[in-house]
Amino acid sequence: YSLDDHSAVRSFLGWLGQARSDREPEPFFALAPRPRTRPAATELLVVSNRIPPPLGGRQRSVGGLVSAIEPALRAHGGMWLGWNGEEVEGERTVTVDLESVPKRASFEFPTGWREHFYGGFCNRALWPLFHGFPGRVRYADEDWQAYVEANDEFARHARSLVTPSGMVWFHDYHLLLAGRALHRQGFRGRVGMFLHIPFPSPDLF
Repeated sequence: YSLDDHSAVRSFLGWLGQARSDREPEPFFALAPRPRTRPAATELLVVSNRIPPPLGGRQRSVGGLVSAIEPALRAHGGMWLGWNGEEVEGERTVTVDLESVPKRASFEFPTGWREHFYGGFCNRALWPLFHGFPGRVRYADEDWQAYVEANDEFARHARSLVTPSGMVWFHDYHLLLAGRALHRQGFRGRVGMFLHIPFPSPDLF
């Protein structure tokens, strides 16, 4: 629900005070439901583990990924998909912020993925391996399973947001399997991958 302006907010607060008293409150009509419409599919979808705060936000990231990608997304009307940082039980759906520039889509992880996907396979296995520290690599079956499942879910959400002929651009070592998962789910558009960390040397690989 939404209110149009500060005056409507003051009126609504006054109505709440009246509703909490012994008097019977009059109906409040200024509160209107905000339509929940599914956005049109995008032609360009950038996918990364996390999404940046909205453009102009107080905690907006100024990292290389954001600085490079945001202008391209704005120019082409694209969308950015990523994890919102939360874990939940039960059904998980994508939330799309149509008011942000560029548009941002996000979803929650199921309980355990933060530990096993992100903290586990991504940061205990891939990160040290790709930076040339094989002695620090730690493998665990549950971490690998979470990595596969998370990549499948990123791909599933990506397919729901991009046109059949659009382009999906995956970013970094968190999503090395997402392109394969997207093709297995029937997507036939263009798929890109950009790795933001070093790749292992040939002998280590």
